[in-house]
Amino acid sequence: MNTARRLLVPIDFSDASKAVVQYALNDERHKEDSIVLLHSYRLIAEGFSSYHDSPRVLKKNLEAQLLDTFNTFNKDLALSEKESQFEFRMEVGFIVNCIHTICKESTIDLILYALKRDKQNQILTELLTLDCAPIMLIPENISIQPNEPLTTKEISKHVFSNNRDQYISELESNSNLSYTVMPY
Repeated sequence: MNTARRLLVPIDFSDASKAVVQYALNDERHKEDSIVLLHSYRLIAEGFSSYHDSPRVLKKNLEAQLLDTFNTFNKDLALSEKESQFEFRMEVGFIVNCIHTICKESTIDLILYALKRDKQNQILTELLTLDCAPIMLIPENISIQPNEPLTTKEISKHVFSNNRDQYISELESNSNLSYTVMPY
């Protein structure tokens, strides 16, 4: 019998984010999991509003726009039709700081992180310094097939950090593999 977990999924509304959310929602082994979808943003948004607006007005307008974007994301993935419980949070700040705050506020059992192809993944480097929860690295080209489960390998943060490029390359070339980087 599996125990329900609390998962944290940072999202930026990209296809990679959609793939990770689909994986989290379709994981048959953990239907009882609750999922926190986190989008972080900054008030300084290029071409969004005038500099004459107060920060409060900027925040309100930006959050309204992000909520519309999330509603489209929600509709594309049919999140409301899924059995899993999810919560959407918008937080002002840098993603790593927001993840750290949420991990401190509530018990997060696992962070599901979309590993984007050909990206520097600076955020991943910063996440590995947090030591707040294991981080499951899921490649953006994940193959979500009902009869073909994802192979997950656990690895320590130290081992992963020492061979980072090798592991990332392996993830990018195998759409049925993920690594769970353990904080110890």
